[in-house]
Amino acid sequence: MASRDLSYRCVVGVAATLAVVGQATSSGMAASTLKGGAINGITVVRSVESFEATSTVFKDIPGAVATINVPAGQTWIAIGRFSSETLCGSFAAEQVGGYCPMQIVSVKDGVVTSWNPDAEYDFAASAVEVAGVANWKATSFSRSTTLKGPGKYTVKVQITVSSAGIISTVDDWQMEIMTAPKL
Repeated sequence: MASRDLSYRCVVGVAATLAVVGQATSSGMAASTLKGGAINGITVVRSVESFEATSTVFKDIPGAVATINVPAGQTWIAIGRFSSETLCGSFAAEQVGGYCPMQIVSVKDGVVTSWNPDAEYDFAASAVEVAGVANWKATSFSRSTTLKGPGKYTVKVQITVSSAGIISTVDDWQMEIMTAPKL
């Protein structure tokens, strides 16, 4: 009975998290609110493999992908979260001050949509490796969007670097996608 009670409280807690999601950017835009019902599903994808990015163009993190099928006539809220051990840096002192942005995108019928356009997440700031010691950090970010049915959405996490000479590495990562009907 105690286990069932704990499971119920966990589901209610997660549902409450989905119930109100606010988004605001540093540009002074007003916050927006999305409201959803009970959770449709949770997808978790994880890996212990490292991925290194050096491109100033967003690249998919291999394996950080999930599929969401939204039925006809429905609109769902989707919340994506990505966590990892992260290293963002350079071996050159002049590279301090760069950063390593990430974003969550969905692809439907070949159209790529960022979950928070104009609000990529600067996942980590660069640091020079000092005396051969890497500055690994545990980092995480969340994004949300609405998905309209009918549709099959491929959700991906992408990473880039702010300038040449910066290296961004993610390791021991986990991607979580939760969906709920939009109220």
